[in-house]
Amino acid sequence: MSRKRKIRRQSRVRLVYQERRVIDQSLVWFIVRTIPMGERRAFRSLRLEGFDAWLPQFQEVTTRRGRARHYDRRFMPRYMFVGLKPNDRGDLPFARVRECDGVFKLLGNERPQAIGSALLQVLADRMTGNNVGHVVDPKVLMQLGQLVRVINGPFASFPAMITAILTDGYKADVEIFGRKTPVHFQHGDLESAA
Repeated sequence: MSRKRKIRRQSRVRLVYQERRVIDQSLVWFIVRTIPMGERRAFRSLRLEGFDAWLPQFQEVTTRRGRARHYDRRFMPRYMFVGLKPNDRGDLPFARVRECDGVFKLLGNERPQAIGSALLQVLADRMTGNNVGHVVDPKVLMQLGQLVRVINGPFASFPAMITAILTDGYKADVEIFGRKTPVHFQHGDLESAA
């Protein structure tokens, strides 16, 4: 077989990025394990129940013999993310999620383990091609309600609690003169208190 013919038989693969997925910061996010080959079924049933669900996938375009074929590939087969909103009593509807078609279980030991929405947003940005090549500093990944310490600015060394995660930074409550005051911080101004 000639070298030309061998090269022509190989397929060409390229990835197509999807539009940016914005993770709702007001929800509590969990990992859902689905039944085998049941990601789409679980995604549809979770959406029908009114939950915000995200199935990380990418599109692969393969060219063989001059024809392009489009395939949807899962980034993490059998896993997806679901955002839950607490009810009036502060409980999360775990039972409704488990009853959805295609859902095997929520990941966690005795109780489902929540994921930080900021970390999930970083993953979503990487999956959709935003901030490609951008190295994520672990100090930037903060969660709502997390206790942090201010390292830059006039409030340096003050403790604070994160109340909102914004695109350009954080909003945190700093205790000044015995009173909590909301202050806007950049990404590099805070570090974890632990």
